Amino acid sequence: METKKEVNPIDYWYQKYLKEKLTWEDVKILFKIADNYESELNRPKYLTQDYCQEILNRFNYQRKK
Repeated sequence: METKKEVNPIDYWYQKYLKEKLTWEDVKILFKIADNYESELNRPKYLTQDYCQEILNRFNYQRKK
């Protein structure tokens, strides 16, 4: 008879959080993406919702590669 291993809810959510946590390498990538995007715009960066959303979209795309 096979027994199911009980999962502690706290451990489950702690592991889930750790899995989604950004690293310093991720932040470095974000800065590079922001610098490149700023160059594409040919103007200083403005921390608008659209600007930040575009950086996040590019980061998520690159992260999936």
